[in-house]
Amino acid sequence: MAVKPPPALHRPPVMTLATTSLLLLMLVLALSVSTCWALDTDIPGSASGELLGLVTSTNDGADTITYQFRIVDGAAAGLYGVEFCRDVAQDKIITNQFTTVHYDKIADGVMYTCQLPLQAKGLGGSGPQYRRRQLFETLNTPTRPSYLVYITSLCGLQRQQDKTVQDVLQLFQGAGDKMNRNMKGYYESCSYNQVTLGDVTVVGPVEIPCSGSVNVSWSIPGGPTFDTKSCSEWTLQKWMYYLDAYAKKQGIGETTKYHHKVMLLPPGMDSITNCGGWAGTSTAGWFERSTDPKVNKYGTGRIWMKPENFYRLEFWMHEAGHNMMMAHAATPQACAFLDQCDWTCLMGAVGGQNIRCLNAPHNWQLGWGRPFQRLNDGDLGYGKHVTVQIPAQMSTPDSSVAMSLRNTSPNQVFYLSARINTPPYDLPFTAIYNDVPFLLLHSYAGTESNAYFKTVLLNSTTVNNDLEEPNTGLVARFLRWERIGGRDMATVVICRRRGDREQVCDDDLDDDCDFYADDRDNDCSPQPSPPPSPPQPPAPPSPRPPRLPLSPPRLPPSPRPPSPQPPSPRAQPPPPRKTALVRSPPRSSPR
Repeated sequence: MAVKPPPALHRPPVMTLATTSLLLLMLVLALSVSTCWALDTDIPGSASGELLGLVTSTNDGADTITYQFRIVDGAAAGLYGVEFCRDVAQDKIITNQFTTVHYDKIADGVMYTCQLPLQAKGLGGSGPQYRRRQLFETLNTPTRPSYLVYITSLCGLQRQQDKTVQDVLQLFQGAGDKMNRNMKGYYESCSYNQVTLGDVTVVGPVEIPCSGSVNVSWSIPGGPTFDTKSCSEWTLQKWMYYLDAYAKKQGIGETTKYHHKVMLLPPGMDSITNCGGWAGTSTAGWFERSTDPKVNKYGTGRIWMKPENFYRLEFWMHEAGHNMMMAHAATPQACAFLDQCDWTCLMGAVGGQNIRCLNAPHNWQLGWGRPFQRLNDGDLGYGKHVTVQIPAQMSTPDSSVAMSLRNTSPNQVFYLSARINTPPYDLPFTAIYNDVPFLLLHSYAGTESNAYFKTVLLNSTTVNNDLEEPNTGLVARFLRWERIGGRDMATVVICRRRGDREQVCDDDLDDDCDFYADDRDNDCSPQPSPPPSPPQPPAPPSPRPPRLPLSPPRLPPSPRPPSPQPPSPRAQPPPPRKTALVRSPPRSSPR
C-alpha cells in the first residue's frame, strides 16, 4: 500500500530552515541505522498513517484503551504508541482510519498529543479500503469469519497449557460446551443463518521463550526484543509476531488471511506482572490488513484469551466483537461491572443464562439485523399515538424500530425491540423469565465513520406496562404479546409526552401520554366529589361489661403459614410512567 511519507517534522518559529533540515536528516539517518527502534524527537510535527486501538477489559468491568499508530512506509515507517491528553474526548478518537496525528513530541516510540487525529481524506481516508465496512443497512462484515488460534505456554511459568488442538476444534465446530453449543451454531443462530463459521486453524502448543526477538523491518516501541516477565501492550504484540513467524515455518502461509488471530494464554498468567486483573484483550477493529484484499478485505483483529474462559462461547464472541468495532453494552447507571451492565447483549457482562446474541443497535451495527421502521419528530408529534407491531428479535432480521429525535446528543438514535428467551443461544433473562417477553429501549450514537460507541439499555418492561425516556418525553406502552402470521409480535403504542398533565382538552392529543382519551382523562374531566356523609345516629347506651374470667381464655393455635409460591415472572402493572429497569444481574466476570 503506497502512502505518502509523513511530514514528520515542522519548522519551529525560532529555527531556520537549514537547522530544521539538518535535524530531520540526522533523525532519518538514525532510523536507517536501526530499523526496529522508534523515532524520538522533542520537535513538534505531524504524521499520517493508520490509528489503531487495543481494548483491555479488567475484571471489575472497566475499559482501558491504548492507541497505536502505524506509518506504512517512508523513513519513519513503523508502529508507534499514541498518548492523548486527558481533555481529548475518547469517543471523538476515530480508529481504523487513515488519519493525521499532530504530536508535541515522540519519546520511546510514543507520540504525545493534545489534539484529535484528523481523518486524512486526501490520502486515502475515504477510499474503499478505509471505509468502515459499510456498516449498518447491509451485511459487509465477514460472512465466513475465520480464526487462527495459537495454543501457548510461557517460559518460566510453572503451570503449563492444558488445552489441545482437538479441544479448540470441538469448541468451534464439534461438541462445544457442556450444553452442546458451539461457535458455528452461535454465529448461525445470532445472524439468522446469514453468517457461518469459516476456516479454523489451530497451531500449538507453542512455548514463548524467556527472551527473544521478532524479525520486523520497521520500528516498534522498545525495539524487537521481548521477554515473559510482564504483559505490557507491546509485549503482547511481540508475542503475536513471534507466533506468526512460527506459524509460517509450519506452512500456515500468510496469517493475515484470517479475520481473527487468538493467543490462548496458559493457566497461571495472573502471577506475572501486568498479566492479572483482566479477562481478555483485543484490538478495536483490525490490527493488520492482507496485502491481497481478495483474500481478506476486512482485516485481521488480534485477541489474547485467558484460559479460565475457554468454554464460555460468549467470551470468544465478545472479544471477536471488539475486532468488529463493537464497544461495550452499558446501562445509564453503572453496576458491578461498570460499563458492561446490559444483560441483553453479548457485549455486556455475563447475565441471564450466560449466553446471548446482540442487542438491537449492535445487531444493526454488524448488518446482521436492522430496523423495519424508522420514526422521527414528524411521526412522533407530542401527544400523538403511533401503534407498531414489533416481531420477536430472534424471529427475523427486520425486528426493531429506530427513532431519531431532536434535542438529543449528536447522532443519537433510539431502538425499540422485543426479546424473549430463545434457546439455545439467546437467553438474556434468567430462567424464571422463560416465556416472558420484554420490550427494550436502547440508544446508540455510532456512525459509519466512528462506529466504536457504547450502546445503552435505557429501559425495559413487560406486557401491560410502560417504559419511558425522560429527556425526550418518549413513552411506550407494551399492550399485547400475540402470535400473528406464525410469528410472536409485541403490539406497542408510542407517545411523546409534553408534560405531566393534559395541556389542552378536546384536541385528541394525549399531552401527558397516560393513554387516556381527553373525555376520560382526570385532568380534563375531574371526577365529581362524593356526596356528604349522612349524620350519624345517636350511639346506643353502653352495654353492661361482661364478667372477666378468672384466667384468660386459650387462644386457638396460629394457622400454618401458606406454602411459598414460586415467584411469578410477570410483574404487576405499575401506574403509568412509573418504570424501572427489570434487571437480570450479571453473574460472572466481564470481558
